[in-house]
Amino acid sequence: MIVRCCSDWRRVSASSGSSRRCPGGDAQAWRAASRHVAGRSRDEALSTTVDLLAQGHGVSVDLFGELVRDEAIADRVTEDYLALAAALPVPPADVWLSLDLSHLAIGTDPTGAADRLATIAAALPSGRRIQVGAEDAARIDAALRCVLVVAGRGLANRLGSGQSCRPICCDPSATSTP
Repeated sequence: MIVRCCSDWRRVSASSGSSRRCPGGDAQAWRAASRHVAGRSRDEALSTTVDLLAQGHGVSVDLFGELVRDEAIADRVTEDYLALAAALPVPPADVWLSLDLSHLAIGTDPTGAADRLATIAAALPSGRRIQVGAEDAARIDAALRCVLVVAGRGLANRLGSGQSCRPICCDPSATSTP
């Protein structure tokens, strides 16, 4: 189960500006977003996380955002992830931090994205991992390279990847990865 946390959910749901132009737009935007967002703030999302853990669920916590191209914004997003990581329930709670590398400007600053991912991974307590994603198929190769760079810095035990960051395989007929 993914718990998405967004301190500014209106920015996500109103990227086109339509929620502010329509009467009741903010309320309608929240009603639509609330099915996928655990709360309007980090504290609300963490409360939902604790409730889900109490029900026996594993939880992956993520922040909204994508397609960051500006390094300064990616640095601010890194700070947001560091704050979220620090606020997660302590291990052994079954909680992962989820992060799509497009949040960290992988498309425009791959070296910086690796540095940012390494900073977040290093800040996690022992036993905690980051579920790393690529956001879309176009970024899979760059995301895998980033994960491998960070793993090579001694942080492999803090990284995981899912379908959206599947390993590169040069031979499509091969069944294992290099």
